[in-house]
Amino acid sequence: MVVGVSPVMARQLFLKPKMPKGTKILLFSSCSSSLRNKGDYAMLLGMVQQLSTLQPGAELILYARGEELFQVQGTRGFWSPERYFSDLTKGHDAQGVVGSTWARLRVLARGLRFLGHFAVFRLTGPRFLRNSSYVGFFSHMLDARAVVLTGGGYLNSLWWLYGLYAKAFVIILSRFLGIPVLLTGQSIGPFTNALDRFVVRLVLNCATVIGLREEQSREVLKGFGRSISSKIVITGDDALWLQRAEKTELQELFMKENIPLDTELVGVNLRDSSKYGNNYQQPKFEKFAKVLDHIVAVGNRHIVFIPISYHGGDDDRKSAAEVVDRMKYSERVTIVKGEYGPSEIKALIGSMYCVIGTSYHFSLFALSQSVPAVGIYQDSYYELKLKGLFNLYGLDRYAVDVSCEEIEVLMAKTQEMLLHRDDVVSELRQRNEQIYTNVMSVRESFQNILLGA
Repeated sequence: MVVGVSPVMARQLFLKPKMPKGTKILLFSSCSSSLRNKGDYAMLLGMVQQLSTLQPGAELILYARGEELFQVQGTRGFWSPERYFSDLTKGHDAQGVVGSTWARLRVLARGLRFLGHFAVFRLTGPRFLRNSSYVGFFSHMLDARAVVLTGGGYLNSLWWLYGLYAKAFVIILSRFLGIPVLLTGQSIGPFTNALDRFVVRLVLNCATVIGLREEQSREVLKGFGRSISSKIVITGDDALWLQRAEKTELQELFMKENIPLDTELVGVNLRDSSKYGNNYQQPKFEKFAKVLDHIVAVGNRHIVFIPISYHGGDDDRKSAAEVVDRMKYSERVTIVKGEYGPSEIKALIGSMYCVIGTSYHFSLFALSQSVPAVGIYQDSYYELKLKGLFNLYGLDRYAVDVSCEEIEVLMAKTQEMLLHRDDVVSELRQRNEQIYTNVMSVRESFQNILLGA
């Protein structure tokens, strides 16, 4: 609460009569500070394309944590208020129980200050606020038709820095102002901290619609109450709305990267997430090399390593090079070296015979285009994401834990997928028709909310 403001006045500041329809849609992306993770970028582009179609007259305001995102076509970019919280949460997973709890409490305290700043803004205007980013954001809030949070896997106890606490107070403020909050394409959990569960419950209660990527997240939310369950819809991932590149662009990519055309192409993606934190392991490069050697040793096949992340720390091309250096048949491998946009990468993955990989969006791009896939994970974060995705497509059996299972298990799953490839393709086509119907239904409900805001 702001000093010198009575409880009645403070309530009036936030809970004024329903605001008139605004002209702006405020969009919060799951991209960190750049566009170099093409999966996150695909979600953002997919949602921008949809919002431009659903609400042609609205101005899309993108709040981002990096200047590179200010250039996204169809939006106006500004610094996100999330930056106000991030310095308090860095490295929280390495601080131990006491340090981690203290970091959470500090973020909550700063969040209350954030709401207090808005109260000052409503009372006095911008003259008493030093933070110019706040002034712009609060002004946009007063002219907002809706607040949209693009999807991702940040509502959990593992990545709360990038989503849960940083976005919670923006969502709370939106609820106070009567502005619809649309959560799209979210994966929820896991939660290992009671305070995280409390905050996510608050966030979800403030949301107008809770769009989930998969049924597994619905299961996580079963214990959160009926009021939350009634808001849940399965949207799939926001990247499903992204258009793939044209055929001519794909042909140019094949020529530039010297990818052969006269063979069965097996797309591969391997992510080294060991730099994310103490809970993440380095991939078993030696074992993975044996699996790929086994694949190309039989039949006319060629491996194509397709990166999704181009960030310095988890650049998928580095992981690819580690594997290729350990392979016997390295001459039958292509590592895609160039950095391409999400639409081109989606088209490239759609041209594969089958794929094997770590990245969520790598597998999503395959499955959504009826390309058979084997998803591999070795920690709880990727386990939740990939199990949820493969369950959505009815292919749970092809999400494989490579942290504890022997190499023969992954080989057997890969061989099974190749042996039954035609059946899997048929199964995926049927499933994609169902998902498309569901996505279009959700699209219509979003449009009704935006029109009625």
